[in-house]
Amino acid sequence: MSSTSTSSRAGRARRTSSCTPKAKADSFEVVITNDTKQLSRPLEVAAIAQSGLHRIEYRQNNKHGGLVGLGTAIATVCAALPHALSELEAADGQRLISLTSIDPTRQKRLQITDPAVAPPKHWPGRDEVSES
Repeated sequence: MSSTSTSSRAGRARRTSSCTPKAKADSFEVVITNDTKQLSRPLEVAAIAQSGLHRIEYRQNNKHGGLVGLGTAIATVCAALPHALSELEAADGQRLISLTSIDPTRQKRLQITDPAVAPPKHWPGRDEVSES
């Protein structure tokens, strides 16, 4: 893959249909977008198909907005993009890829330990806590 072009939700059928062939002419090979409705719009589908560009889509979870939504989107792209690009290296034609979002819930993203209640091994004073 030589280059990456991005398209955003602001990019509507007109922008994509005129931008996509130019991206291919400029030696771009991949478009990364969070516009999940893009493949529902006939003009955009035609432009993407005609361009021959690979299309990688990720979702920005609207249920978890703000910093959680942004973090989830960034993490999804960072975690999956190397695998997607590896697959595209071996592709014999145009591919459409949808990245699977990571789970943004607190229970899946972090674990909190109170060392006063459950101290880890070798924690100072651990023996005193476990004896009480």
